[in-house]
Amino acid sequence: MTRLLRLLVPLIAFALPLALGTYHSSRNFGAWNNIGVRYNPAWLFVYGAAFVVAAFVFGVPALVHRADQVLLASLLAATTPLAAASIVYVLYDPLVPRLVVVGTPALLFVAFVVLSFLHGLFHGRSAGSDRVAFIIGPHEWAGLENDLRFQPERSFSVATVQEPDAVQSTEEFAELVAGSAPTLLVLSAAAQVSPSIVSHAARMHERGLRVRSLTGFYEEWLGKLPIGELERSSLWFDIRDIHELHYTRIKRVMDLVIAAALTPLLLVSVPVVLVANLVGNQGPLFFRQSRVGQYDSVFSIWKYRTMSVQDAADGAGEWTASDDPRITRVGRLLRVSHVDELPQVINVLLGQLSIVGPRPEQVHYVEELTKKIPFYGLRHVVKPGITGWAQVKYPYGASEHDALEKLQYELFYLKRQSPGLDVRVCARTVRSMLLREGR
Repeated sequence: MTRLLRLLVPLIAFALPLALGTYHSSRNFGAWNNIGVRYNPAWLFVYGAAFVVAAFVFGVPALVHRADQVLLASLLAATTPLAAASIVYVLYDPLVPRLVVVGTPALLFVAFVVLSFLHGLFHGRSAGSDRVAFIIGPHEWAGLENDLRFQPERSFSVATVQEPDAVQSTEEFAELVAGSAPTLLVLSAAAQVSPSIVSHAARMHERGLRVRSLTGFYEEWLGKLPIGELERSSLWFDIRDIHELHYTRIKRVMDLVIAAALTPLLLVSVPVVLVANLVGNQGPLFFRQSRVGQYDSVFSIWKYRTMSVQDAADGAGEWTASDDPRITRVGRLLRVSHVDELPQVINVLLGQLSIVGPRPEQVHYVEELTKKIPFYGLRHVVKPGITGWAQVKYPYGASEHDALEKLQYELFYLKRQSPGLDVRVCARTVRSMLLREGR
């Protein structure tokens, strides 16, 4: 049912403009586009496609759950294409009837709200369809419980949690399966080295019970690779930024297209931020800092300055918290609106940054974290990004612990790199900025 509801979004978005256009013509409201030019169904299709894209970006209906999220996401998904169409209406000849331009978002807002609430209702009923039995130690379970605070990529319910020593015999394993009725069995690294557990799990797998390692469960259900479960050999996967030239070229084209689209915003923002700085953030307009890029190269990242000149100099090399007292009033506004990140378009055009990738860190942090965190250097084999999978999955981080947590999401991104995942990250970034979710 939830898949059907997700499918209804593009179907309704495409059908409504055509239906309203047909109604407009049949009621003899005047010329199709109000100025006498004949009707062109292609533009109605384009208008409908804009609502499909907007619904995807704002997560309608699958990724909004609370009532306030549903209403805000539905409103933004319905009105963003309307705003774009209104600009076209002012600057160019009208391409679709006014009834379609105004009526489609009004009706789609109602449809988006209804579909989102229905999706939440049926999703809640089916959330327990994956019943998971975990054979893991107390330490692994504590870490997993902590990670479940963040929204999983796939829903599940916990059937039971057992330590490896508790299910060594055939009788214990049969009791586990019969008592909890799991549909998925998850084994920690310790459980996988037990011949008895592996043998019993294999028999259950042959009878239809799905089996995953704890690493596999993290990857499929939580979208990260847990450091504690990884061995060096488990990181021998292809990284498309390195091993597939075709993907590298596609990603560079995507970077240039998005950077070109953002450049006008950067140019417009310069005089606005300059005037704002005169009022509440006096000093240089830009802030530049050395960051570590691909293959450990060092480059200067561009940002709008958000701290006072003295604090920015004295605090060089310190973690910046989300509520850092060194941030000025204007700087706080720049950070909340993410305008302070706009100058990084320069780094993208220069080829130092990508739109999507691990966030680049300061040089001395990289030196420290590489010594303390296993596999940390692996994140530097790809080009860093303005946004990334870790940024949309994990809240603002300002400590070594947060760096470790984000690395696990970054390793997932390295393993799953694709244009589709890049688009998902961009869409979630836009949604997070507008709905004030996550980082």
